[in-house]
Amino acid sequence: MEQIGKTQIEQLRDEILKTVQTLNIEEKKKRSTELEAQAMAPDFWQDNLKAKSVMSELSQLKEEIDTAKSLEENITTLYEMFSQSS
Repeated sequence: MEQIGKTQIEQLRDEILKTVQTLNIEEKKKRSTELEAQAMAPDFWQDNLKAKSVMSELSQLKEEIDTAKSLEENITTLYEMFSQSS
């Protein structure tokens, strides 16, 4: 079984971080905030179809944001572990 080295982990970290940047997470956070504000409006549920659409988009955005954050945290932790053991 081939072992993974620090250099490979560093390359993987760099690739993951680049990929996360292409996901426009900051824009998705802004959009998520906008949708949350819409959902707080007193008449939000009066148009059920629109409300469901907004909530669906919000759910998808939050999932993407959480996944990106988790990827960044996990690869950073892995890199730090390899750095400390070297």
